[in-house]
Amino acid sequence: MAGGSPSSVASFNAPLPASPSMVSNNLCCLSSHVAYASAADVLLTPLKSFMARKHEPTSLKMTHKVTNTHNNNADTGVRIQGVTTVRIGTDQHLVVLGTDGVRIFDGKTATRLEFSMPTPKDNDLFAARTRPSEKYADRGAYCSCACSARSDDGRTQVVIGTSAGALLIVSVDGTRFSHANTIVAGEAHAEAVSSLASDAVAAAAGDPRREVASCSVDGEVVVWSPRSYHHYEALWRLPNKSSPCASVGVRGAQLFLAHRDGRLCVYDTVSRELTHEIVAHSRLLSTMALHPTQPYVATAAHDTTLAVWRIDNANASCELSAKWPTGLLTGVTFVDETATVAVSAYDASELRVYSP
Repeated sequence: MAGGSPSSVASFNAPLPASPSMVSNNLCCLSSHVAYASAADVLLTPLKSFMARKHEPTSLKMTHKVTNTHNNNADTGVRIQGVTTVRIGTDQHLVVLGTDGVRIFDGKTATRLEFSMPTPKDNDLFAARTRPSEKYADRGAYCSCACSARSDDGRTQVVIGTSAGALLIVSVDGTRFSHANTIVAGEAHAEAVSSLASDAVAAAAGDPRREVASCSVDGEVVVWSPRSYHHYEALWRLPNKSSPCASVGVRGAQLFLAHRDGRLCVYDTVSRELTHEIVAHSRLLSTMALHPTQPYVATAAHDTTLAVWRIDNANASCELSAKWPTGLLTGVTFVDETATVAVSAYDASELRVYSP
């Protein structure tokens, strides 16, 4: 992997519980906090303290607790599957996803609950699919990932991926969230959805390209056109040809696919042609993050390596290459307007920050 060593590295010894998964991103950055998801809780660190190389995690106080008695899981404990942010207009929101459903908090303090929706019953999600698979059904239904979207009719939504392969559409009207639709009939993934992405900044600015990308654990990638919150059209399906995707990303007309075999691939969504293929890691690329405003892409893997790539049109370069010798990396997020990133590792009690 090309690129120089980071010029500054800071690590924070903190009593962090283990990551909820070895194959999903459990870090995200709000305007005021860095959020870290464990299997049972979300820890928040003030961004100012974090960037000042001080780490003082505090537990996210859930003002509303949703029990998962509506689920059919043998294990009745609530488990967090991931944490992410969605942008609605100019506002950020924190999304916590798990076996009990989805909870959306404000993005300034990350403590005010704005929306809560329990995971639909297993029977409702799994039985409704027209492309069923029994491989993951025994794990029960849960919410796994989220992104925001803006449909052709000008309406804003939050899209939720589920273990059943279905996409749940949450309608947003001003500050009011409401469950609007479930995409299952003939178009949903056959397996669990593992990642969702859209270009929320471009959509908010009125960009006519409003695609939403989703990938599932069997490697299928679907690019959707949100016609309305009642209808998402599947424009393009990319079957798994070699290795499943760990994560998808969308920026303008670029579709980013982080494959578990270590490759970072970039497609043009208009021509549907592969424009970049980078061998980013030697094995098990676990997560990817796109910078919200700069042409940077961060990738992290179980081979203990981290990289930040600058991909701008036809050019691609490695801005940062780093190694956490004992870390199976599971989370990465950009924390400022530069290529500086925060990283988490499976079963590690610290976070690390790397800067070019």
